Amino acid sequence: MKKNISSEQACLESQLRIARHKTKSPRDILDFALAEVISLTSSKAGLVCFYNGASRKFNPKNIVSTADTVFSVDEGQAWSRPDAARLWAKTVRQARPVVLTEAEIPASLKKAAHENGIRLKSFLSVPLFSGGDIAAVAGFAGKARPYTKKDIQNSSVLMNLAWQSAQKIRLEKNRISTGLLLDELKETLSVGFFWKSPDLKYQDCNQYFATLAGIQSPEEIAGKTDADLAWKEAAKTLRSIDEDILKTGRAKLNHVHKFQNAYGATLWLNIHNVPIKDSMGNIIAIAGTINEITHQKQDEIRNMRLAAIIDSTDDAVVGMNPDGVITDWNRAAEKIYGYTPDEAIGMSVANLSPPGFEAKISDIISTLRNGRQPAGYETKRKRKNGEIFDVAITAAPIFYPDGSFAGISGISRDITEKNRQIKELELYREFLENIEDGCFELDLKGSVTYTNPAAALMFGYDPDHAIGVHYSQSTPAAEAEKLFVIFNHIYKTGQRNFIEEMEILRQDGIIQYFDLMVSPIVDKSDRVSGFRCTIRNVTQRKQERQELERYRDFVLNAEDACFEFDFYGKVLFCNEPTYRMLGYTREEYMKLRHRQRYSSKEEADKAAAIIRKVYETGEPSGLYESRLLRKDGSVVTIEMNVNMIRDRQGRPIGWRGTGRDVSDRKKRQAELERYRDFMENIYDGCFEVDLAGRITYTNETGSRRLGLTKEEFTGMDNLQYARSEEAKRIARIFREIYDSGRPAFIDHYELLHKDGHTVFFEMSAALIRDEKGDPAGFRGTTRDITERKINQERLRASEAKYRFLTEKISDIVWTTDINLVFNYISPSVRFALGYKPEELTGRDPGSLMTPESFARARRLLEDELDKTKRGRPDIVRFVEFETAYHHKNGDTLWFGNIVSFIRDDKGEIAGIHGVSRNITERKQAVAEKEKLILELQAALSEVKTLSGLLPICSHCKKIRDDKGYWNQLESYLLEHSSALLSHGICPECAEKHYPDILKPKKPK
Repeated sequence: MKKNISSEQACLESQLRIARHKTKSPRDILDFALAEVISLTSSKAGLVCFYNGASRKFNPKNIVSTADTVFSVDEGQAWSRPDAARLWAKTVRQARPVVLTEAEIPASLKKAAHENGIRLKSFLSVPLFSGGDIAAVAGFAGKARPYTKKDIQNSSVLMNLAWQSAQKIRLEKNRISTGLLLDELKETLSVGFFWKSPDLKYQDCNQYFATLAGIQSPEEIAGKTDADLAWKEAAKTLRSIDEDILKTGRAKLNHVHKFQNAYGATLWLNIHNVPIKDSMGNIIAIAGTINEITHQKQDEIRNMRLAAIIDSTDDAVVGMNPDGVITDWNRAAEKIYGYTPDEAIGMSVANLSPPGFEAKISDIISTLRNGRQPAGYETKRKRKNGEIFDVAITAAPIFYPDGSFAGISGISRDITEKNRQIKELELYREFLENIEDGCFELDLKGSVTYTNPAAALMFGYDPDHAIGVHYSQSTPAAEAEKLFVIFNHIYKTGQRNFIEEMEILRQDGIIQYFDLMVSPIVDKSDRVSGFRCTIRNVTQRKQERQELERYRDFVLNAEDACFEFDFYGKVLFCNEPTYRMLGYTREEYMKLRHRQRYSSKEEADKAAAIIRKVYETGEPSGLYESRLLRKDGSVVTIEMNVNMIRDRQGRPIGWRGTGRDVSDRKKRQAELERYRDFMENIYDGCFEVDLAGRITYTNETGSRRLGLTKEEFTGMDNLQYARSEEAKRIARIFREIYDSGRPAFIDHYELLHKDGHTVFFEMSAALIRDEKGDPAGFRGTTRDITERKINQERLRASEAKYRFLTEKISDIVWTTDINLVFNYISPSVRFALGYKPEELTGRDPGSLMTPESFARARRLLEDELDKTKRGRPDIVRFVEFETAYHHKNGDTLWFGNIVSFIRDDKGEIAGIHGVSRNITERKQAVAEKEKLILELQAALSEVKTLSGLLPICSHCKKIRDDKGYWNQLESYLLEHSSALLSHGICPECAEKHYPDILKPKKPK
């Protein structure tokens, strides 16, 4: 309360100071009042802008501040720019003090003030009146806090007090005589001017007024009243106004009157009546101005009509200031956007824009600021409840009379439903224009009234030329008759009909097949007025169905397995070979689990890995082999190829593949591989030549024997490296093979090695025949016998020597195979055992040996074989043993044998080599010796025990024992004594019994 009293006291004190202020100019009193208000409201700056109501322009005259350096003359120019008009326009429009927020203050003014230390958070604008009209506006800025109602009241009182004082000073200072004033006004005013005496009769006027009043010149106006002029219908009203002025002494401004001129046109006049007083305050005249405002009034009427239209229209009409702040809002805007006028006015138009569309509003404002053309566009807007909808906006700029940008008017229309309908219609049109199915319409006569491009193309027509074509022109006669029946049925029943795979004859003569759906077209009277048809080309479908039938037959009757599985191993489809090749029935195979189909876990895992790779890459597996388990437990090799199965969305749902039993092929392939390996790695050369003698194939051995590579040898003449005579001989042999068709063997022929030395070959060759059985070339094998030829020559040189030695020695030289069968025996066997060599070759020694000797020989062989198996053979060991043989004449002879074992490249025993020598006499001599020793030992033992004479035979030297038996001397001595006996032969006995040994041998 205390604060309010202090504020009121301060205001009264300021009023006294303004009233007592001594000044000689209106500006001085205004400056003084501005300083008082600045101090009273805690503002930083204030100014006065004069307002011309006719031109609606402002003119800043006074700028003061609490600090002299805040504004200079240059800064004052900023307050006269078009942007500054926004500060005063609202005050003039509302004819009351107004406080503008920071958002409503132009950015240019805020920038100018900020550079001088003033922040324009708010701006207080106070109207100053003269004769009831606003003649100027006072403005204040720079207060740290918002302006209060008390600030508005105090500033309004003080500034209007100062304004009245200024007006009084101006009138007193510029008082002139009425005549001079009239003359000056008449020449300077651009409106109608008049002068009335207190008896309300016109004294003078200018030409503009005379023209409006319906008189020729100003000279005719003197003494006339309003009843004598063109607006006599309003004379009574005008007189009452003048009388009121005379009575009250107050001016009557802006009173408007309507009348019709002499031509019948309705005119509107705006009249200002002002009392003219003398120095004593007595009214000495009434002066005034008159201005035709017919166009303005018409504009007002039009504006009122427009306002009514705007308020009743379904389109939202929104007014905005230059910064996009809403200033006007009609009922349709409230309905469309959901905001009431109180909520919308003062809100930024950006609040109506959904996220992401704010920049569009800024662009539109910028465009309209720089031009006068209205902008129409479609965009998105947001309702109060957050709903986004489509809107068509027409935006136009609003300019002040001075051309400065005042704001924007926008008309918005909710086009959500229209867009939906347009999109729907566009969708239908685009659908019909772009679908592959044909759509057309026929009238009741059967002529085309509409067709989409697809239908015209199906029938072979250009869309423009298809209109009017009769359906019978595009159908064979039988189909046309069938169509007529169908159309007639549809016409009578109103029910649509479907025709499957109808035959159509295109304009170019090609026959195709179509599915046709026919529906009736019904007019407003529910009568059938035509037919609407949709047509689909099913020629390819029919062909594909036929082709699919072939595929089905192929898959079901193919020898290869065809199958489909899901990723859990469940069978989705399989043909008969799939389960037949595994020995199952269809039902049994369908129940098998993934693992049960494979021969081992490793094979199942291998298949799972391949399927997983197909799933990850999406690429086919390519051919791979899988070993599957048949029902009977046998294993079959299947060559498979699998790929992914996808649904319509492209997602993998399983895998499919084909399989072929390649078990036999694998065996054949392995066999062929063995053949190939055999051919490429055997010692012999293999070749093929064409009928011209060019090498078409050779293995490595065949080319290497001549020092050539396969590439060098292939394509070469096969006899290029043969000498002339040799080449002719070989050519004759090949000719004989060609003529006879029988293979041939060439035991030897000579070729030249690449380095020049001779290589010897033997060759077998046969004829090659083509598919027709005609000769196509030769194939054969060659063997390098160069080393054999050299060895043969060496053998020939030494054969005689060895044969001589073998045939002349008395020992038997022999060899056997692993089964103890003789494969060689020297000729000396004939003298040793009485057999020829050929009689014993191929026989085993068992027929010659005694059983004990043959058993001993076999045990010896078995022992050596056992040592070989245990890895401890002595490959250089010789074995000596004695055996008894049967001579051909039946005698038993003893032989000493020295044998060694014949081994192959791997060290395995392949046979026996032996030398046998006759030791029969030695065996007999040893036996006789042993016997004699025994006899002597017996005799010696008896000699020790006997006494007296021993009876001895004088002829054979036998001794008779005490029992009367005759015994050999040796036996008796060995039995009867401990003497050791040895045998010898005396010369006489030797000569007698072995004459051949003692005789010298004659040289042969």
